Amino acid sequence: MADLRDVLAAAIETADRTLGATPGTGWVLGDVAIAVRLDARGRIPSLAAMVGVDPTPPAPDAWRIDVVGGGMERHSALLPAEARRGASTLRADGDLYYLWLDEAGGYLTAIDRRSRRGLVWFTDPDRIASWHVARPLLHALKGISLTTPWTPVHAAAAAWRGRAVVAIGQSGAGKTSLALACATAGWNYLGDDAVLLRGGPPAVARLYSSARVRTDMFGVFAGAMTASLGLSDDAGELKAELDMRRIGACGADSAPVAAIVLPARDGAAAPRLYPVGRSETVRRMAVAARQSLQGDDMATFHKLAAMVRDVPCYGFDPGPDPFAAAEALARLVEAGGSA
Repeated sequence: MADLRDVLAAAIETADRTLGATPGTGWVLGDVAIAVRLDARGRIPSLAAMVGVDPTPPAPDAWRIDVVGGGMERHSALLPAEARRGASTLRADGDLYYLWLDEAGGYLTAIDRRSRRGLVWFTDPDRIASWHVARPLLHALKGISLTTPWTPVHAAAAAWRGRAVVAIGQSGAGKTSLALACATAGWNYLGDDAVLLRGGPPAVARLYSSARVRTDMFGVFAGAMTASLGLSDDAGELKAELDMRRIGACGADSAPVAAIVLPARDGAAAPRLYPVGRSETVRRMAVAARQSLQGDDMATFHKLAAMVRDVPCYGFDPGPDPFAAAEALARLVEAGGSA
């Protein structure tokens, strides 16, 4: 792939002709400006719905991303060798971020980091996986973030009285339950599964207004279910797709970080916070960051380490009641991050 930048530039020119006068939508995520044009094919137009900040006029210096659909022949020169298309292909360096995933027919993200242009290509736009609709353009944001202070991370966050708690953990750790409990208790919802983090000064920014709730939690979070947009099949598990703006839970787009918590259920009868070393926190944050976002490991590590250096870190057993857990986290924020 020595000439991949040239191949990508040609594919972007083709996308320019395809999209023609399609207007771009601007968003500022953290302080990173992007301008996105969406093809009208299949489910692609729905990708704008869950971006969690208000649209803005595209800035002149914004990163420009075209999202297109079409079969394998459309940008065939960008594809991995045919024998390798059944697996993921990643290239991440100072020039390019390139990620091919063999899902829903095939999905490609390619970002030219020098020209600040990129292409997202769904080879079957009628089969876009539900997680793309809930977390649109996540890999493109990963590709953009290298030269910024920000990095997208698999995490949840909510802010109480202007200061945020970030919950780091892999799938099943209880991030969504904590984020929803906080949101329904009056916190500012910043995300249940993916957020932007900045190391210095430590801050978290909203990427999406979406939340995804398992069917067994519908009763627990009945107050949030009025935000439901319907059900989706997440790898065989039904989940409700929520837009948290519907219940007024999305306020300011970002907040300084008061504390990091690492949720894990160990059988506590009530919420329990306990200090965790900074090296262990960074390790677990790095593992969570790699869960769904590949590449740029060293740069991501340094950004996370800068955050952990300046923020209190805790293990957190939320106990059986997520609303009691939200109350414990509110007390943590009000105490300035000191448990």
